Amino acid sequence: MSDDAHDAHAVHDAYDEERELRVFLERAVPRPQAPASRLARVRERAARSRRRRIAAGAAASVAGLALAGVLVPQALRPSVDPEVVPPAATPPSRPSTGERDVTYRELGGGLTLRLPADWQALAVPADDRTKSPPVGFAGTQRLTPYKQPCEPDEPGGWCNPLDRIDPEDGALLALRSDKEGGLDKRATAPPRFTSGTLRKSCALAGGGLSFTAVLESPEPGRVIVANLCLAPGDSKPRLAEANRIIGSAHFGTEGSPPATAPAKN
Repeated sequence: MSDDAHDAHAVHDAYDEERELRVFLERAVPRPQAPASRLARVRERAARSRRRRIAAGAAASVAGLALAGVLVPQALRPSVDPEVVPPAATPPSRPSTGERDVTYRELGGGLTLRLPADWQALAVPADDRTKSPPVGFAGTQRLTPYKQPCEPDEPGGWCNPLDRIDPEDGALLALRSDKEGGLDKRATAPPRFTSGTLRKSCALAGGGLSFTAVLESPEPGRVIVANLCLAPGDSKPRLAEANRIIGSAHFGTEGSPPATAPAKN
């Protein structure tokens, strides 16, 4: 065999050996899975990782809120109880919120009372036709002037500026100027209501309790008589309120609105 033939045969043998080796390796080593399968597994692992991160973040948020609910109020709360400081007293000359001063100009030259926000005021001038003196009213309901001339049914009485007082907690205050006649001995400073016999004028309005207070007047020889008519219900709160009203009485205050009509709501 020539050298050329021998070389060709050697090359052919080497090629056969290489092919057999490649076939052997392909059979011995498994081929990798298709790219689509690997991508699906990668996506699944990424989804599981994302779900774990979301769950961990939610747990951390809940824990943070719970911790804030405990810590924030503690941070805002003073380390020690604050000192209790009483409110400043309101000067007597200035009404508190909701209160107002009203003046009955025909009584004592200008009787002024401080009324709560829910009280009405009315001043009825003297009536020459019935020879009735001027009367001032204050009450917890709407008050209206008489439509016709009215004369009281009793000495020292009054004509009611309403049909009936509220049976639960109604109150009506009637004010008039009167001669001393010994009444000045009943005047107190500050004035306060004392219980007495039920007045006919009060009973006609549906009242069940009568009280009287006497105020010294700047007019010589005269006093201001205040008659309080209360509903037969729980009278203690209204009586206390009426005592504060009559205790605020003073005369000659300029600038206070006259008690000539019901207060507007």
